[in-house]
Amino acid sequence: MDLQGAQGDVCCRVFPAILSEAAQQWYFKLTPRMFNSWKDFSSIFHAQFSSSRQLPLHLEDMVKVKQRPGEPLGAYISRFMTEATKVARVTEDGKLFAILGGIKVLGELWKDIRKNGPIDSMSDLLDHANGFIKLEEAIR
Repeated sequence: MDLQGAQGDVCCRVFPAILSEAAQQWYFKLTPRMFNSWKDFSSIFHAQFSSSRQLPLHLEDMVKVKQRPGEPLGAYISRFMTEATKVARVTEDGKLFAILGGIKVLGELWKDIRKNGPIDSMSDLLDHANGFIKLEEAIR
């Protein structure tokens, strides 16, 4: 609406069409003529719904994702990658740092990395981990 240069009254008329079902239910229960301006309405709306907004995660949140005891490597990597998609502005190096920090200490992949030297990229790690994932699946 801002890009189109719409004024307050137009915003108020179009706004309900873009709301989720829960927000529409809240909106249509409001008393008519309750607000005198778009600014008044906007502040009440934000107060009502801002707490339910999902906040973006950060690198620190990814570092907390650790391989659980007994969790297969493939499951850990999948869970990590799902969480990584929720993180705002993370570099590939940051992702690599976080995933390596979460791998089970003394697990086969961890031992191999310690023995053969560092991994340079996420794609190298995923390629390298694939062999260990296949080994785990064969053992199971």
